[in-house]
Amino acid sequence: MMKEMIQQNTFDQEQTPAMLQLDTAAASHTAFCFAMAVNRHHQIQFAVLGANDSTLKSFRAAISMGTSRLYFGEGQKEELHYILDKKVNVNSKGQFEFINTQTINKKKAIIAFSKELEEKYIVAIDEAPEMQVRDFLMAPPYGLP
Repeated sequence: MMKEMIQQNTFDQEQTPAMLQLDTAAASHTAFCFAMAVNRHHQIQFAVLGANDSTLKSFRAAISMGTSRLYFGEGQKEELHYILDKKVNVNSKGQFEFINTQTINKKKAIIAFSKELEEKYIVAIDEAPEMQVRDFLMAPPYGLP
């Protein structure tokens, strides 16, 4: 279902952006989803989300604690907000790291990546990837010069 949704010509356009929705007992939150990677069990491994500060805090808490109430889909622009259409359920399990950042137009965003992903790959955010690899190989247990 997710693959078919992404391959549509209308997916992730200005009027139909890619979005992630979080449903809690008290409220429903939606965030723009700039990037996301899931495994074959639809568990989030990596995500870049943009929204207002309180929405991002809700996503951060839910992803950290683990939740199955996350939905990925195509946002339909309404007058004042977006409504998520064609949803696919995704979930988060395990520990995540978060990096606060901003979009080009100074909107708040977070980058979330699982500890499991970090153990297998080098996540280069602040530096060039080759510098991250160099630092990794110079650290214990490798200790290369």
